[in-house]
Amino acid sequence: MDVFKFWLNCLLLYGVTPTEFSREFKRKSRVMEFRTISSKYYNKKGVYVLDMDGVIADYVRGWLTELNAYNMTSYNEDDILDLHKMLPSMNRQEYYGLKKSWIESGGFLKLPLLDNGCKQLIERIHSAGYGVVVVSNRPVSHKRVFVDTVEFLDKHHLEVDKICFSNNKKYRTIVEEIQEVGPVKAVVEDDLEVVNVASSICGVPCYLLDKSYNRGQEEPGVKRIKHLEEVVV
Repeated sequence: MDVFKFWLNCLLLYGVTPTEFSREFKRKSRVMEFRTISSKYYNKKGVYVLDMDGVIADYVRGWLTELNAYNMTSYNEDDILDLHKMLPSMNRQEYYGLKKSWIESGGFLKLPLLDNGCKQLIERIHSAGYGVVVVSNRPVSHKRVFVDTVEFLDKHHLEVDKICFSNNKKYRTIVEEIQEVGPVKAVVEDDLEVVNVASSICGVPCYLLDKSYNRGQEEPGVKRIKHLEEVVV
C-alpha cells in the first residue's frame, strides 16, 4: 500500500489527480477486456461491416463544429469536400495541428451519434445471429483513439464484436482480418470510393448511406440508401 501511495504522489507531481488516474485505469481496463473478447470471437454465420465515422458517429458535424468555432465560420456538410479551399486563412500545418489537438482532447469521444437507426441496425444484426465489425481509418497511432472509440460505443450502448483500424479503410488490407471474425455478409459505408472497392473485393451486398459529399456512380453491387432500416438482415 505504501508503494502504491508513493506512486500516486509521483503522479500528482505530474499533475495527474487520483480521480483522473482512476478514470484512465478503468478506460484502459475496458479496452483490454474488449481486445481479449474480440480476439476470441468468431461467428460462422457471418458478420456485417459498419463504418465508424459517417455510419455510426457523426464525424462531419463534430469536426465542422470544431473548425467553425476556431475560424468563426458557419460551414456545413455540403462544404466538407474541400475544406482547404474554404479555409484560406489556415495552412495545412495549422489545419492538421488543430485536428491533432482535437483528437488528443477527446474529439472522437465527444462526437454526436448519427440519428439514422444505427443502434436498431446493430440490434437487428445480433438478433438474426450475425456479428458486427466496425471499421475505421481513425489514426490509431494517437494513444487515446482506440480507448475513445470503445468508450464512445459503450456510452451509446452499441455492442460490436470487433473494431478494425486501417489507413483509408483499405479493404484489400483488412478483409483478411475481418474474415478472422467470420464471413462478410454485407458492408455499410458513407464513402463512395471505399464502398465500391469493398463491393468488388467482398462480393457481398454493399450499402452506401446517402450524403451530400458522396455523390457519384456506384458499382452494380452497391445500393444507395437514405436510412439504415433499408439494410437487409
